[in-house]
Amino acid sequence: MGAPGPEGKTQSIYKAPEFGKSQKQLIEGYLPDDFSSPGGDHRAYFAKDRSLADEYALHYGDGVIEVEVPMEAYDARLRKYESFYQGGPRIELPIPHEDFDVLNSSTRKFHA
Repeated sequence: MGAPGPEGKTQSIYKAPEFGKSQKQLIEGYLPDDFSSPGGDHRAYFAKDRSLADEYALHYGDGVIEVEVPMEAYDARLRKYESFYQGGPRIELPIPHEDFDVLNSSTRKFHA
């Protein structure tokens, strides 16, 4: 799991994994096969605000994973995916497969 960017600045984003997937995602990271269901949009949905991930964790029942993305990588590769969740004010990030390398090279932490 990666290191922080210049001066240690990172942007945390959060994901509530589906039940039974938290340890796999924490250890192995995010794999396209895990987000490729037929009819799906082939994206992993993250929240910029932990409270949103916590709400999903209540339904999924498998905690929350925090991903600390180096700010330089966040600005260059992930910020463009920010959108208002159900009209705002909270921010979600639907991240496509081609940017999973950013997630997988960043530090991941589990929160029960």
